[in-house]
Amino acid sequence: MDYVSIKRISEHYATRYVDLDTIEKAIKSINKGKAEDVFGISIENVLYAGQQFKLFLHKLINRMFQDRVLPDIIKTGLLSPVFKNKGDKNDAKYYRGITVLPILLKIIEFILRIDLRSGSLKLQSILQKGFTANTSPLNAAIILEEVTFENTTSGCEIGETLINAVACADDVAIVSENPHELQYLVNIAAQYSEDHHYLLQPQKSVVIQVQPSNRKKSEDPVRIYINNNAMPISDKSPHLGILRSTTSQKTQDATVEQNITKSRRAAYSLMSAGMHGENGLDPSTAIQLFKTFVQPILTYGLEVILPTSKNLLKLETFQKKILKQILSVPISAPDPSVYIMSGILPIEAQIDQKSLNLFNNICNQNENHLEKKIARRQLIAKNQESNSWFIAIKRVLFKYDLQSPIVLLNDPPTKYSWKKSVRLAIDHYWKNALIQKSCTYKSLKYLGTSNISPGKCHTLLSIGNTSDPTREAVRISVKLKVITDTYILQSHRSRYNLNETPTCKLCDTDIEDRSHFLLTCKILQCIRERYLNQIDEIISDFLNFRMRDIPTDDQLQIILDCTVLLSRYTNDNTVLQRIEDLSRQLIYALHVARYRTLDIKKR
Repeated sequence: MDYVSIKRISEHYATRYVDLDTIEKAIKSINKGKAEDVFGISIENVLYAGQQFKLFLHKLINRMFQDRVLPDIIKTGLLSPVFKNKGDKNDAKYYRGITVLPILLKIIEFILRIDLRSGSLKLQSILQKGFTANTSPLNAAIILEEVTFENTTSGCEIGETLINAVACADDVAIVSENPHELQYLVNIAAQYSEDHHYLLQPQKSVVIQVQPSNRKKSEDPVRIYINNNAMPISDKSPHLGILRSTTSQKTQDATVEQNITKSRRAAYSLMSAGMHGENGLDPSTAIQLFKTFVQPILTYGLEVILPTSKNLLKLETFQKKILKQILSVPISAPDPSVYIMSGILPIEAQIDQKSLNLFNNICNQNENHLEKKIARRQLIAKNQESNSWFIAIKRVLFKYDLQSPIVLLNDPPTKYSWKKSVRLAIDHYWKNALIQKSCTYKSLKYLGTSNISPGKCHTLLSIGNTSDPTREAVRISVKLKVITDTYILQSHRSRYNLNETPTCKLCDTDIEDRSHFLLTCKILQCIRERYLNQIDEIISDFLNFRMRDIPTDDQLQIILDCTVLLSRYTNDNTVLQRIEDLSRQLIYALHVARYRTLDIKKR
């Protein structure tokens, strides 16, 4: 909002009495756990200061409002430079200034925002996004995406709606098919910046000549000037985090590569915290770090551009590689096992979920909002072969057997009920898909899939109440290799090396496969007995049968994933966790004894 509008609103602002409830709401609205201000005060100091302090604050704020005076002392902020992760670290222009305002000023801002918001929304352009309730910044990106695909001969229009500038906060994209019109719009922006005393960044102000797919590439570059200086012509430029380029496909390619690069950088920065698989954090904690710090970067903005299968494969390959490193399994481990154990859905599912939630945001807008008008027009006017974002959403809704987009526009569900419906539909779809795909892998025979829950780690990754999570993480990594059949035994070596025999090198009697390694190798029997007796004792006490009386296949199932078989007899998680802990100890002990024995034999 410009200075003139702010001044006009403030002149007509009537001083009012602020009640105690409003002040308490303002205090509770400020996020906790944030940095202290320049006076060393945090919101927790105010929140837990007691009722007497709130009464004092109530009198102080009302006195400020009555006198229309804001003391200079609370206008002081704590400025911290933050590197933008690009450019020269020794150059100040590549740092962003982050100012921590005094807590008292944040409380006053909340109170003023209540009164000023209604007036400011009336003056705000329908093409202005950002810092607006119930409107995502990516809504501006959707408008720009639709303009890119819309093929008209009378300027940048979608139906009867003229789109000449899309803004999110101070990020403005000016669009036109006529170079003279575009120059006129740039002149308006330059004049406005001069009138209101702010500078347009010349490095970020560039021209991109977008070429729709059904048109020939323009041979002559368009020359646009800003403040008598020619604006540089660029092949790509960021807009709301999305790298816009000359074609839709190039935009997708550039944005996907950018997201992968940033995600890789974020993942590497977490290696010092232990997110590196072997000898690092336990898998459950590492996966939580991945979901918090890497996954949002990897999928940012993709709900707008909706990547093609080629780019989805790039994203999927990167995600699978990171997850396999976290789980300490080799790259040859079956892909379904990674998603089943980590609880993370494939990239396609994540993008579908984000795009459907973004569509719900548009559905819940007022009828006079531009995005909702465009949505209605595109869904009615475009056919199924259209590249429109809204037609793509229509296909996604059909894929998950959800309501039609027109029904959702006419009767939109609430944000929380829609998110729940979408999550359940996507989880159900991909859970079935992963189970069906895992059945095609013989190596995943013993991996339990009946109780998987997207968003939650498999019980195999739970460290329980152990006092030594580091050692437990090492045991888990060995067990995950065994259960995915990627633990190297002689049966594996003989498949790829003609000079190797599948016979066990410890006992020289049988083929060394999972069953032989875990149950029958005579050299490892003394180690095996100790753990199997403990497991057998727990099973006989709680489940009334003995492990030695059941078939070999069931014995392997209990050792590798006890939840598949034992969940039929008990729902006591404590019992299942005890068996799981013992089975990890068993496999790890066998692993250590095997390699020690082989090492001694080599010597």
